[in-house]
Amino acid sequence: MKVSPWYTEGIDASNELSDARYPVNNQINSLLFIASGSREDYAIMECDILVNRTNENLSDWTGLSGVLLEFAGDDLKMECNGDYTKSGKCHTGECRCTRGCNLKAKFVVHTVGPKYTEEFSQASQQALHSSYRNVLSVAKEKGSKIVLLPCLYTKQKKCPQKFAAEIAARTVRRFLEHFPTAFDKIILFFLNDEFDSENMNLYQTSILPTYFPRSSEEIKVVDDVDNEWGEIVLADRQIRIKSELGQTQREPKVRAKVEYEEVVFGTDSMVDNPIYKSMLKQADEEDSKDILALNIFYHGGTDQQGRALLVFVAANMNIQRLDLDRVFRYMLKLAHPFVDSGYILVYLDNDISIDNFPGVPWVNRMYEDVLGRKYKKKH
Repeated sequence: MKVSPWYTEGIDASNELSDARYPVNNQINSLLFIASGSREDYAIMECDILVNRTNENLSDWTGLSGVLLEFAGDDLKMECNGDYTKSGKCHTGECRCTRGCNLKAKFVVHTVGPKYTEEFSQASQQALHSSYRNVLSVAKEKGSKIVLLPCLYTKQKKCPQKFAAEIAARTVRRFLEHFPTAFDKIILFFLNDEFDSENMNLYQTSILPTYFPRSSEEIKVVDDVDNEWGEIVLADRQIRIKSELGQTQREPKVRAKVEYEEVVFGTDSMVDNPIYKSMLKQADEEDSKDILALNIFYHGGTDQQGRALLVFVAANMNIQRLDLDRVFRYMLKLAHPFVDSGYILVYLDNDISIDNFPGVPWVNRMYEDVLGRKYKKKH
């Protein structure tokens, strides 16, 4: 099995088209490597983090995951069972970290890629981005320097190859832009089967030259559709932050004047809240892909102070068809990673009707009883 660097030495491109969407960056390019081999080759590679694409119970004994579990031995199987029992299901886009056990890898990061359908392509896009980003985040937290990363999408999950490869490359590129010294090697691993051979050819001839160009000749014009983490931001989900948060606007429809409340939530109001803790635990055990697909609640970027903007789109919530408690638990789960730093909750009521408004009692319960308020000011 051969591991090849993507970086080409001898090219000084530090000043070439630095204003391009994805300019040449030799520091980042030098971190990227390409490898191809069998499932067994993958399982025995020496690295800090080895990524396992698996199912929600961490118990996939087929394909690449099955070989990893076999090589790792009973200790990893027990650890996966223990993590599942303790943390609940590993839902699509999430990940869990275990020891490498009998593998040469120090840790195994388990993640669940999405099943693709045309109807829920946006949700699949979000989930696949989350899988890649969460894997890299865990690897960084563990202080890992060498990460072995396979394609997190498979033929069985029917995700279009170019669609998935662009998500993967964008996410890895943007993460490395934020943390260029976090890793020594990111090794993109491709199995030597027909599906992954096609993937590898796609990466080498099109995807990597676009997102990791090595010279000005490889730089492509790429649409400005992703945020600073490589996640696609759709037109109906964009939040523009101007000098004052009171000028927040939503595209494509904008009211002449928008009244809203700015609320910053933080740990001081939630950390000791037993209701919050109980609902968060229940949310971790639920499958919320249907709610994710509706774009009711999402991370819309950050404000000028670096606080996360969590956006609630009332028009996307049909109260006749949804379990409002499930929606609320999903919101808690999505917001929880931002609790330590605090976040802004933005409520958009454009195009709202009686079918979209859950009622004052539900709003009060969400706003007052469970989340709690750190401070509030009216604009």
